[in-house]
Amino acid sequence: MEERSDGVETTLFSTEFLEGSLISKMLENSFEDFKCRLCNYRSNFKHNLKRHILSHTDVRPFACKFCGKMLRTMCHLRRHESIHTRAFNCRLCTLSFEQRNRLVAHVASQHVGADRARDLIDAWLKIGRENRTDEDQLLVV
Repeated sequence: MEERSDGVETTLFSTEFLEGSLISKMLENSFEDFKCRLCNYRSNFKHNLKRHILSHTDVRPFACKFCGKMLRTMCHLRRHESIHTRAFNCRLCTLSFEQRNRLVAHVASQHVGADRARDLIDAWLKIGRENRTDEDQLLVV
């Protein structure tokens, strides 16, 4: 133990301690351990390389339960499936959002401008809460 000038005790680790530690093993590993033979991708971890190699193939073993789209990884599948369950849908295009403010920003920048976006979306959400007819769903922008 060593005491700093502010009175806090600290431990100094010896080289012998670090050589047997996980830190030492991590420092010994280089990017040379796992390299893709098809491109310049490198990783310290074999599982990262395995996942990367799929990007060079047409193998897509994961199917979306909503639309059947095939994806390469479970991570990509989860991200894709979230588009089917988002609550805030743009009625002027096919995009959907998890948060109202992102829908507002999208409508403002892509469709009607900031001055009309909030009112238009408020109308969409109000109609969504009520029993709507087919005519109600066709809002004129």
